Amino acid sequence: TTSRMSAASTMMAGSKDWFLLASLLSYCFVAHYNAPKYYSELNDTSLPRFSKMATSSYLSAAVLYIISMALGLAIFGKDSQSFILNNLSPRDPLAFVARLAFGGSVLGSFPLIFIGMRNWFVEKWGERGGRGGYIKRVTCLLLLVISTLTTQFKDIGFVGSLSGAMFGVTMAFVFPTIIYLRTLSMEAKKKQLPIPVAKVILNCILLMMGVFLSGIGTYNSIASYR
Repeated sequence: TTSRMSAASTMMAGSKDWFLLASLLSYCFVAHYNAPKYYSELNDTSLPRFSKMATSSYLSAAVLYIISMALGLAIFGKDSQSFILNNLSPRDPLAFVARLAFGGSVLGSFPLIFIGMRNWFVEKWGERGGRGGYIKRVTCLLLLVISTLTTQFKDIGFVGSLSGAMFGVTMAFVFPTIIYLRTLSMEAKKKQLPIPVAKVILNCILLMMGVFLSGIGTYNSIASYR
C-alpha cells in the first residue's frame, strides 16, 4: 500500500511538472492576438501565404526553444534555474553578451504585447477630446504598474508559467474557439442553414480542453510558487 501511494504521489508530481511545462510553452506563443495585424500587413495577402508564414515562423521558433532548453538541461541538469543565464558566472564575458542580447530581445518584443493591452484600455475608457494626452497617461500608468510588479517577482519561471496558463492557453484555445463558434452561428442564421454539428462538437471539446488546461496550469503555477 505504501509503495502504491508513493508511486501515485510521484505520478501526480510528474503530471504537475508537465502542466507547468505546457504553461511555459503556451507563454512562448502568447502573441496570438497580433495575428490579424500580421495578416493585414502581409504583401499579397491571402490565407495560403499567411498559413505558410505562420507555419514557418512557429516551426523556427519551436526549434530555437527546444535547442535552448536542451542545451540548458544538458549543461546544468537539475540545477538549471528558470532564467538559464543566472546559472552563468557574472564574470563570464560571453554570459554578459548573452544578457545584453536577452535585454534587447525583451525591449523589442515587449511593445508587441504591451500595445494590445494599452489599446484595449484606451478603447474602453478613452476620452473624447485630448485623446493623445489620455493615451500617454494610460501608457505611463500601465508601465508604472508593470515595473512595480517586476520588482516583486524574482522567479521568471513562475511569471512565465502563470502568464502562459492564464493568457497563452486562453488566447490559443479558448477565445479563438468562442469566436469561431459565434461565427458558425451567425453564418448559419444569415444563410438560414443548420449549424454544422460536427464542427460545433469538435470546437466545444477544444474549448473545454483549453479551460481545463488553463485552470489546472494556473493552479499548479501558484502552488509551485508557494
